[in-house]
Amino acid sequence: MEIGEGIVRKPSSRSVAETLDRLETILKARGIQVFARIDHAGEAARVGLSMPPTQVLIFGNPRAGTPVMLAAPTAAIDLPLKVLAWQDAVGKVWLGYTDPATSLIGTGSRRSRSLRSASSRTWSTPQ
Repeated sequence: MEIGEGIVRKPSSRSVAETLDRLETILKARGIQVFARIDHAGEAARVGLSMPPTQVLIFGNPRAGTPVMLAAPTAAIDLPLKVLAWQDAVGKVWLGYTDPATSLIGTGSRRSRSLRSASSRTWSTPQ
């Protein structure tokens, strides 16, 4: 597996900060909790290093995630969800994330069956 394999990439017409600001506003409006925002470029600058703008937003919904982790405790390694915004070498901004259906559910395993079951119960429950 190559670095970055399995990451869904979407172009953004905004800056890294604006892209995640907009996403954060949308998530909060939908009742999804934002746990943290990590500014990798800012942290690199604090130790005298330089890198293009790169930020990660960590978010989730305990009402949705808890049943998944109860069904398969190892799912906690993939939760809460994360999204990455970065500027590439030519200045283009990207939004990237691991498809939760791939990372959490996978295929053909006991964990997969447990997660599919928990996921269907979670998402069919009125909020």
